[in-house]
Amino acid sequence: MATGNGIEARDVNPPGQGGHLAADGSPQKAYKDQMALYNSFDYKTLPFSESAVQAMAAEIIELSLRP
Repeated sequence: MATGNGIEARDVNPPGQGGHLAADGSPQKAYKDQMALYNSFDYKTLPFSESAVQAMAAEIIELSLRP
């Protein structure tokens, strides 16, 4: 969405960002972390710029590709 001050992105991914069960049947860390947002017709703001993504990153992995 263009806000006049830049671009803002929003989403919600029910049941959650991770939405998966582990091999033993236990829920993953983010299994249902967005259900409350979804049920209330709400959303979360997404990092859009490179600096915002880096600030929110839990881990950064750089890949080098050779031709």
